[in-house]
Amino acid sequence: ITYIFILLIGASILDLTMAHNSRAQEIIYRITFFTVWFLLVIRYYYGPDIQSYVPIYENVHPWHWYLRHPDHYEYEHGFILFCAILKGIGISYYWMTFIVTSIYFLAIALLFRLIKRHKTLALATLFILDYGLIVVQHRQCLSISFFIFMVLFMDKRHYIWALLCAWISIQM
Repeated sequence: ITYIFILLIGASILDLTMAHNSRAQEIIYRITFFTVWFLLVIRYYYGPDIQSYVPIYENVHPWHWYLRHPDHYEYEHGFILFCAILKGIGISYYWMTFIVTSIYFLAIALLFRLIKRHKTLALATLFILDYGLIVVQHRQCLSISFFIFMVLFMDKRHYIWALLCAWISIQM
């Protein structure tokens, strides 16, 4: 995490020095964004929440079992079904964290397309203020991701997709 902080602070300073060159800012942002994403998806069993997430993930029932037993969810329904589906197709806990992180970064990338300048500074601010969401809080990270998708769909006036994303966000 410290290395990511240092990278983001350094890239933000570089971004600020390129205030008059939007093309250079975009290049700095894309390199920084990819690097931060890469450093976060390669983490392996990191954080205090793995003490609860790994046993749940390793012992999750098939997804259809939860539909027949609606009283037996260990966590939020959407998250357990998400884990059960991934586990059912043979995806390990590590790859589940890879998918959660990638979904979040996709949402952030789509959201940051609305920002014209200083995207690297925005990324640094987001990560420094809420790194716990990205690093250890899988359920909340999925919920926020789908909330961002909902807002983006609403902005494009795709209300059915926005409602679906809102429902998924609530379930997470």
